[in-house]
Amino acid sequence: METTEKRRFLRFINESDIKIKIGDNTFVYAMQDLSAGGFRIDYVEGFTVGQIVDVVIDFECGQFVTQTKVIWQDKENGIGFEFVDTELFS
Repeated sequence: METTEKRRFLRFINESDIKIKIGDNTFVYAMQDLSAGGFRIDYVEGFTVGQIVDVVIDFECGQFVTQTKVIWQDKENGIGFEFVDTELFS
């Protein structure tokens, strides 16, 4: 089967809340999708490409705490974050 898909990981629609910590402040955003490589939120001001932030994702089985990097952003498609340590998922 041939595909034009360029993503390394499957993406799942996930509208759970995600907590993003920037310095001493924690902000809560609705996650739009999630994969083993990262996640996306709707566009908001205040992030820069290359920025590293701490995130907390609550799952029924527990909490996942890690760092992510802002890899892209635009007002139409939102902000894409990549998990810094994807070896956690291999």
